[in-house]
Amino acid sequence: QVEDYVSSMFFSALTNPRVLDQPEIYLGSTEHTSIGNCDPNQLRPTVSSISPNKAVVGATVNVTIVGTGFRSGSTIQPGSGITVSNIVVNSARTQITADFAIASNATGGNRSVKVTANGRQSLSSVNFFVQIPTELVPFNTSGAPNGVGPLQTPLVGDVINLAGTVLYSNVTGVYRNYAFALVDQDGQRILQGFTFTESFSNDCGTLGGLPPSFTSQVPANQILSDINAAVVQGPYNPQGYDCFDQTFSIIIGSMTFQLTPKFHVEVGKKNGQLIATRAVIQSGHTH
Repeated sequence: QVEDYVSSMFFSALTNPRVLDQPEIYLGSTEHTSIGNCDPNQLRPTVSSISPNKAVVGATVNVTIVGTGFRSGSTIQPGSGITVSNIVVNSARTQITADFAIASNATGGNRSVKVTANGRQSLSSVNFFVQIPTELVPFNTSGAPNGVGPLQTPLVGDVINLAGTVLYSNVTGVYRNYAFALVDQDGQRILQGFTFTESFSNDCGTLGGLPPSFTSQVPANQILSDINAAVVQGPYNPQGYDCFDQTFSIIIGSMTFQLTPKFHVEVGKKNGQLIATRAVIQSGHTH
């Protein structure tokens, strides 16, 4: 009786392919469809990779998705806070390129990206990570080993940042270069270019007043170059020092991202010595 039942089910499946409720099977090693329905237009797409797999809020990046079963008219579901445009499918139907525009107020973290072709959404997905500007970390470069440059004491000389730009000429005093990389909430580097805003507070030095901003970005390696300086024009012997707290932020669209850490800076002549020191007084994230 068991054999008769199995034979009956097998015969029914041959005469009516949908009797098995269209279970999914794999054809070859990549694509799959329903038993009894081998129309390639009905293949469910698969996705296996996306590159790049991350971008910062406010950015628009061109991504490449690799998989199978893509067709003209395919759509991409990237998750909240991302708008997709300019979708192009290659002739082999194994690759899609598209522009991802990440909103400046998008929530950070992974998005599960899927593709839909002919009304059928991929069962597989790939992760795309939305980066939030979070922290400045020391960056090792020739002008600032481990992020801290040597003490410079020009005597009627120049103040020069890490990009090689002369900020002041014919000055006497003291300065030091610092190099930082910008990282996201997961500790990954952010390589897009930004304008950094430098803020000062809690003036406690003998010179009085807060210093000008010497912040700039070095395009060659997308690092933040910063200088703390106390100089005077000409050959005069500088007296006194600046003392203040220092923070950095970035504005993207309508959003302001306050970066950690917060620093305490002393620069100038203190107790007869030329100094340029910076200490962390409010630390960043632990990754």
